[in-house]
Amino acid sequence: MNVYKIGGSCLKNGQQLKKLLAIIKAEEKPLVIVVSALNGITSYLENALGKILNKKGEIACIIGQIRKTHLLFLKNNLSSELLFSIAQRQIELYLKKLENNLKAVHYSEEISPALRARILACGERLSAIIFSTILNDNEIPAESFQSDEIGIISDSNYDNASILIAETSKNLLKLENRWQKEKIVAVITGFFAVSREKKITLLGRNSSDYSAAVLAKIFNSDKLVIWKDSSGVQSADPKIVPEAFTINELNFEAASELAYFGAKVLHPRTIEPILNTNTKVEIRSIEQTDQATLILKQAAFNSLIIAHNTAIGILRIIGPGVGFRPGIISRISTLLNQEAVNILSIITSQTAINLLLNHCDLKKCTALLSREQIDPAIQEILPVENKALLAVISSRLIRRRGIAALILNAVSQTDVNIELLAAGASDASFYFIIDSSDLEKAIKAIHREILRHKEPFPYHISVASGSLTGTTARAT
Repeated sequence: MNVYKIGGSCLKNGQQLKKLLAIIKAEEKPLVIVVSALNGITSYLENALGKILNKKGEIACIIGQIRKTHLLFLKNNLSSELLFSIAQRQIELYLKKLENNLKAVHYSEEISPALRARILACGERLSAIIFSTILNDNEIPAESFQSDEIGIISDSNYDNASILIAETSKNLLKLENRWQKEKIVAVITGFFAVSREKKITLLGRNSSDYSAAVLAKIFNSDKLVIWKDSSGVQSADPKIVPEAFTINELNFEAASELAYFGAKVLHPRTIEPILNTNTKVEIRSIEQTDQATLILKQAAFNSLIIAHNTAIGILRIIGPGVGFRPGIISRISTLLNQEAVNILSIITSQTAINLLLNHCDLKKCTALLSREQIDPAIQEILPVENKALLAVISSRLIRRRGIAALILNAVSQTDVNIELLAAGASDASFYFIIDSSDLEKAIKAIHREILRHKEPFPYHISVASGSLTGTTARAT
């Protein structure tokens, strides 16, 4: 079985939907489709929670808006009144559950991680119902499946859960035979799973790519196709570099590093489940279906890519000898782990330990570590904001002479100060930290310098930035 992941941005209008339907009809192998929520719904639910907590949101209005959005989309893309009626009843059942969950937030004046997960999962639930209904209306036999109901099992982390593949495989392989026998397209919710304790868990924002990759692993898929509204992995962020073009091939290692360091075209955990398989990943544009980036286990990948991330903060733990104190990093990481905080990177010296964190965790971690008496050597805990991470990624990057010097020299000539630098953790990347206000200037400087220095780079070189990824150069 092949696996498609269809993002909410691909379901913004009827024209995109018609393209998807034609592609699905042409698929020769049995197909599983993982869907995200309709465009903007998860963010709408997140904002609604904040309004309810602050007594500024009317639950009836919130439910009414979600109902209107989904039923209007369904009505505009459906011909059968019977199918509409069936789907509407299913949607109303989930909207009632959503309403009850929102009332629980209103009356308790707090939101637990478990309750938040149940609320945010609603978008994918409704999307799966809608998309399977539209497929049936277009003579493509389909059925929707909720992740928790078919046994996509995860650990108990409510916000950033990991799917337990062995347990999930036992549940899904029982269904695979029926799907193939009945020749139906299985439309499955992404983004959430269910713990062994039967609690809804979220896999992290924009994690339907990860959901789809797990299914590709379980079903031993030849290919996983991730449909986007953008043209695959681009050589540049079009907002910065209008002449950006699609990068044709990446290998698994480079794709993983690219996503980890900030490129939103792929969820950071997408490659993880299929790393030891021969599944081919295709990132395709619904707007230009003939363009794709292929991500292969072994690809002849010589491109240079720059990814960036502005949603970071640095926590500096300062004191004489802190870098030499046994166990200090272990105690810090244990405390942060208890708060479900992910440490992106650690850079140490004799007098400072620098933790690279998600910006949203910076305030919480500063307060936590300031309260705890971790070590008498610590004199100050200093949060640092308004910084950006800029990473250079390519196959065997660390083994190529001259690239680091070229990049760093280009940045320094534009009067951009590099505050932290790390290399060697992976063969495929190195990164540095700069002021966020200097980010665009640094990317453009690197681009110009690569264009000037075709040697010692006798291959195609591209540079890409953050949300899709970068800036461009060719050396031949």
